[in-house]
Amino acid sequence: MKRNAQYHKNVIILGGGACGLLAGITAGRTGASVAILEHNARVGKKILATGNGRCNLTNLALDPAAYHCGNAEVLTQVLGRFSVEDTLNFFHEIGVLTTEKNGWVYPVSNQATTVLDALRFELNHLHNVTVITDYTAERIEKRDNGFIVHGAVTEKGTLPETYRGDTLIVAVGGLASPKSGSDGSAYPLIKSLGHRFRSQVPGLTGLRCAEDYFKSIAGVRAQGRVTLWVDDTSVAQEQGEIQFTNSGISGIPVFQICRTASYGVKEKAKVRVTLDLFPEKERDWLKDELTRRIQRFGSRTVEELLCGFLHKKLIFALCKLSGLQPSSSVLRADEASWNRFLDYMKALPATIIESQGFENAQVTAGGILLEDVRAKDLSSIEVEGLYFAGEVLDIDGPCGGYNLQWAWSSGYVTGKAAAERSLHDSRS
Repeated sequence: MKRNAQYHKNVIILGGGACGLLAGITAGRTGASVAILEHNARVGKKILATGNGRCNLTNLALDPAAYHCGNAEVLTQVLGRFSVEDTLNFFHEIGVLTTEKNGWVYPVSNQATTVLDALRFELNHLHNVTVITDYTAERIEKRDNGFIVHGAVTEKGTLPETYRGDTLIVAVGGLASPKSGSDGSAYPLIKSLGHRFRSQVPGLTGLRCAEDYFKSIAGVRAQGRVTLWVDDTSVAQEQGEIQFTNSGISGIPVFQICRTASYGVKEKAKVRVTLDLFPEKERDWLKDELTRRIQRFGSRTVEELLCGFLHKKLIFALCKLSGLQPSSSVLRADEASWNRFLDYMKALPATIIESQGFENAQVTAGGILLEDVRAKDLSSIEVEGLYFAGEVLDIDGPCGGYNLQWAWSSGYVTGKAAAERSLHDSRS
């Protein structure tokens, strides 16, 4: 085959991530000829990082209301056509046994490689599906009878650079984790087809804070409650294990509020958090406990008195903020300092500067406006035969398998619709 020759398929899929692979398998099973064009040297690279390398496939208690999206009708229709149960059945069918913990579903192997390998093996046995890696799309041309994707293949040889398709599925991901291939390089191509984007910010990542005390508590993990404030209004609250870093805070409760904080920063609002380090106890209880300790251990130092209250690094940091000297006698500490210490335990303040960026984010918030796609199949209202799937759309969810479920559902719906449209037109 000569290079630069046009190579015809019923369905072309841009992107070989989770939703692109599911779309390819679905379209192939429907009977369409398919080409998956992947930017990386191998498909599914981002899958390997999900669930801390364990791949949190989905969630048994998936709540559509937990997603962030501009059009709930789009979300509910797509999730309704390929549900959590459909996801579990699909992966069981291709050989992946699953287990769950608190509703979060993982492969029994606890290895994300299991999920990717099973998807690849299934693709390998669909002889009507071709996977091209190291492919960079440079231009999309819309024709009356379909699409022509012009690009370049890094690998030298006889691979075609130009593909013709009756239908086109764009599953290129977002901006999160660019090292996995989600680098936004295909966005200009999407915009050239007349599609609009909601501004994008990092989601599911840590937050950087202005205060310098974080350097002294880096590496500490503590159960707590995070309250997010935007322009002095409480807008979100999450509880769980908070991880302290050199530059701020991380951990699942921080991930859950990250998108809201990121949009606040982007809009130049005043964004801050307060951290409750004793979410299960009221301040009065803590005050009574502190008073009891002072009465019993009054001859000890402040450090000795507070031993067992918190992680030692946190005790030292809160003492410094409160004006307490850990090595000083308890009897020398004044009531105002103890009150400040109690206040910090229940509402440690931090000013949010920014998130930890797309390079550390698990998902992208924002994307193609849902007003521009049809709810039934994610087809473009602007361009017939064009479909969008996965993270490229303005839909994102919290931790716990939500974003992969959206990838599977949108991949299935678009793969089925694009294949059926192409096959129907070819028979007409």
